[in-house]
Amino acid sequence: MCGIVGVVNKSKKASEDLMFGLKQMEYRGYDSAGVVFSKNFNTYKSIGSLINLEKACLHNEDTIGIAHTRWATHGSVNLTNTHPIKIGNFAIVHNGIIEDTDKIIKEINYKPQTQTDTEILLAYFVFLRKEHSLEDSLQIIDQKIKGSYAALILEFSSDQIIWLKKGFSPIVISETEFGYTVASDMEGVKNPIKTYEINSNGYGIISNSFVSDFQTFKKNLIIKGEFSEKTTKENLFHEKTKSHNTWLEEEILEQIKIFENEKSLNLKKDFSVYHNVKLIGCGSSFFAAEIGAYWLEEENILASASIASEWNISDTPTFDHQLTIFISQSGFTADTVSALLKAKKYSKTLALVNKKNSPISNNSDQVVLLNAGTEKSVASTKSFSSQIIKLFQIIKGTLPKNIEEKVKNIFKIDVEKIVDNILKHREIFILGKNKMSLVAKEGMLKITEITYLNVFAYPAGELKHGYIAKITEETISIILAPEDPVLLQKTLSSAQEIISRDGKILLIASENYIKKDLFIKTDPMNYDEATFCYTILLQRIAFKLAEKLNRPIDKPRNLAKSVTVE
Repeated sequence: MCGIVGVVNKSKKASEDLMFGLKQMEYRGYDSAGVVFSKNFNTYKSIGSLINLEKACLHNEDTIGIAHTRWATHGSVNLTNTHPIKIGNFAIVHNGIIEDTDKIIKEINYKPQTQTDTEILLAYFVFLRKEHSLEDSLQIIDQKIKGSYAALILEFSSDQIIWLKKGFSPIVISETEFGYTVASDMEGVKNPIKTYEINSNGYGIISNSFVSDFQTFKKNLIIKGEFSEKTTKENLFHEKTKSHNTWLEEEILEQIKIFENEKSLNLKKDFSVYHNVKLIGCGSSFFAAEIGAYWLEEENILASASIASEWNISDTPTFDHQLTIFISQSGFTADTVSALLKAKKYSKTLALVNKKNSPISNNSDQVVLLNAGTEKSVASTKSFSSQIIKLFQIIKGTLPKNIEEKVKNIFKIDVEKIVDNILKHREIFILGKNKMSLVAKEGMLKITEITYLNVFAYPAGELKHGYIAKITEETISIILAPEDPVLLQKTLSSAQEIISRDGKILLIASENYIKKDLFIKTDPMNYDEATFCYTILLQRIAFKLAEKLNRPIDKPRNLAKSVTVE
C-alpha cells in the first residue's frame, strides 16, 4: 500500500519524473514521502503532502533517483521511518511486507534504527553483498525472504537501480524518451513509450549504460523473472483530468456515463450448472458480493458472500460444480488474491476487476472487466457501481429499463439542506430491508471513510432486536424505502419504532409516507433500481457531509487505495 518509483535518465534530471510518479501514485499512500538521488546521495523527506517534498528536491540536477509515497504498516509516521531508508552506501524504497524480520535480525546480528521491515530487507542485502556478487545476493533474498514485496535499491554514485519483486506487489518498467522508469504501476510513469510488467518473482537492474537499447530488456534488465508488454493506452491517469475540486466528486458524476454505456449490454451467464456459488471481496467489494448473492438466490441459485480475510482462515466446505467469484477494483487486493489461490484448488473461478493483467484476473478461469476507468479517490464510488452493474448483467441480463434516466434524476436532488440537518445529530443510522440493507452498509462505509462520523447500518427488521437501544433524539436514521408491496410497509414500521423513541428520520422514497421530519423524493423504483440509485444518492450525501466538515476527501486519514498486504 505504498508507491515506489525509480528513474534512470541519460540527460534529463530525474526529480521531475520522480515527483510526477509520486503524485500519480499518491492514492497508494500519503502518510509521508521521500526521494534519494545517486550522485551525491542527497535525500529529501516530508510528512503528509508532497508539496514540501517537491519544493525541496526539484532543484536537484541528478539524473538517477528512487522515491516512495508511504502508507504506514510497520512503524509510526515520522521522518525516521519514512523511505528512502539508508544503510551505508545503499538506500531502499519498498512496497509490501517482509514476514520474517525477527529471523533476519538474529541471523545478521543487526540492531534496527527504524521501526520498518524495509530497513531489515536492506540490512540483509548489505550483509550479503559483503561476501556475494550482486546476482548471488539477489538470488539468496529471492529464495530466503518471506513475504510479498516490491523494492528498489540505489547505491551511492551508481548508474543503475536494483529492483526486487516477490508475490503480488506490482512492478512495471518503462522506456521513456530520456531513459527508464520503474514503478508500482503505469500511473507512475511519465510519457511511457514501451512498458513491461514483471509477472513473476524476480530481480534485476535498470541502468543508463544501455538506455538507448530497449531490445536488450530481458538480457540486461531482468536477471531473473518473467515479463509481458503492456499497452500504454491503459495508462488512464494521463487521459483523466480533474474538472472539480476533488476526484471523488468527479468520479461520482462519471457514473452517469457508465450507466449510459452499460445499459444495453447482456452478459448473462448460465449459473444453473453450479451447485453452489461463493462471492468474495473486501470492503465495498464485499458489499457488492452480498448484493450479488441476493440476485443469485432470486434466480434459485444457492449463493453466499464472504469477506476474503475471514474466508481465508476458515474451514471451507467444498461442492461439486462450485463457482467462486472474486471482486476487486484493483485486482491486487492481497486478501482476495490469497482467497483466489485457495479456491482454485477445488472450484472454478470468475474475477470482476477493473484492471486486466492483475494477479486476480491472471489467475482466474474467467474475467469480467468493470470498465470503470481510473478511480483516483480512495473511497470507492464508480468502481462499486460498476461491480454491481456487472453482477446484475451476468446474473439477470440487461440493466433495468430506463435506469440511466433514474440515475440522472438522482443528481438533480438537492442534498444541501438535508446534509445540514444530518450534521446536527450525534449519530447516523442507515436502515433498509432486502438489498437495501446492503446499500445501507455501503453508504455507512462511504460516510465513515470520508467524514469520520459515527455511522451504523442495519437491516431494518433487526432494529427491535437490540439496536433500538441506541436511538435517542440525538440520532438520525436514514430509511431506504423503495417500492415493494410487502417490504415497504415493513420498512415504514421500523421507521415508526424510531419515531416513537424520539429519533429523527430521513426518509428516502418516492412519497413522504411518514409525513414527518426529513424527506428525499426519488422516482418510483423497485429494489433492483434502488440498489443502483440509492447507492449513488448516499455517495452524494457522504461527499457533501465531508465537504462541509472540511475533510481531506480524496485522501481520508489512515486509508490507502490499493491494499496489497494482508
